[in-house]
Amino acid sequence: MKVLGLLFVCATILVIFALISMARIDRRLRLLIVAGVLLHLAGAAAYYFIIGNVYRAGDYILYLQRGHHYAERIAMLDLSMFTNRAEWAGGKWWGTQFVAFPVAFIDLMLGSSAAVQFVVFSLLSLAGLLAFGVAFHRVHPEAEASSYMRWALLFPSLWFWPSAPGKEALILLGAGVTILGYAGRRGNVNWFVLALGLLLVLAIRPQVALVFLAALVVAPWFAVGRRWSLRRTVEAVALGALALFGAKLAAKSLGMGQVDATEVSGYIQAHGRTFNSGGSDIQTASADWRGAPVALVTVWFRPFPWEARTITAMLSALEVAALWILIVTHRREVVYSLARWRHDRLLRFAIPFMLYYSVAAGMTMWNLGIIARQRILLFPFLFLLFPGTVADPIASRWRAASAGRSLRATTALADAELE
Repeated sequence: MKVLGLLFVCATILVIFALISMARIDRRLRLLIVAGVLLHLAGAAAYYFIIGNVYRAGDYILYLQRGHHYAERIAMLDLSMFTNRAEWAGGKWWGTQFVAFPVAFIDLMLGSSAAVQFVVFSLLSLAGLLAFGVAFHRVHPEAEASSYMRWALLFPSLWFWPSAPGKEALILLGAGVTILGYAGRRGNVNWFVLALGLLLVLAIRPQVALVFLAALVVAPWFAVGRRWSLRRTVEAVALGALALFGAKLAAKSLGMGQVDATEVSGYIQAHGRTFNSGGSDIQTASADWRGAPVALVTVWFRPFPWEARTITAMLSALEVAALWILIVTHRREVVYSLARWRHDRLLRFAIPFMLYYSVAAGMTMWNLGIIARQRILLFPFLFLLFPGTVADPIASRWRAASAGRSLRATTALADAELE
């Protein structure tokens, strides 16, 4: 059965390559997608080797064991594990418990193989990144999708960390589906796709679903340059209603009575320490507004090189440095996108999300290894800042004006030297 599973995965990958070759897309984008598939497969293989031969431990072992047990019972038409709270991990259907359900179905269909699980979960995370790319293309059809996808598909963290059976792959998929539903078509939200993505995020981490919902609420109200038509008003109200319903469901799952500053602060103080593990614990941030700057620094800059005590920590530190080199290199695009973020449908969601998520993660995640994994959810949103100017005709004029100023400055300097 394991051999059949591996053969099925190989056949699926060949079908994916065939579909890519036949797709009516730009050649550059086609090559990027092929590279993305290959990198995700390499990430799955690397993760499988490292965690199995170096660390010899990981949450994936629990997922595989529980999933295999469920698969055997599902084969006998026993579905009680979906409703029996007594056998759920910690008595909760979400989080660690939920991951075992897709693992069980993969096990049932493809056999009990850890390698197959790694490949499938890696491809699920790839599907989430492709959903981000489709959302970008729908909002900016005149832009080259490859200008965004080159970052989303090639950045190391996005093809390494979500390549194992676990929460990262599923939450990246959920994020992609959510942003795809929010982008919709012709500016209209696809409510079914949006709800589907939010439910998947809720099933993995309700606290992250709260961040998504908060960004959804504020996004319509930041828009400028558009009149408040009836459709736009209805959309804003509907997003608010969806957020309210989702927030209540997430709060109930987390054991909070309601969503307010007191409850959130109490949750951070009561549950933040549960995210600690290993020897990479760091000093905690204050669970109020005073801890926000520390949280932002923790998520966006750490681990610092002198904090890296393992190979993976050093690689994480190098990646953070590379990320900031990219940001500095593309500073003109980033600054322009930030200046006009309220004019862009995707950025109106991405900017509040990145701010809320960074503060929340920095206050609750007090382990550098865990932060490195969960930081990957920020990258697909961050990379929206890089190609944002490509799709904006005003930006083209801005770049032309900047080039003109540079040319005039160079000419003036040359004239001065001649004199």
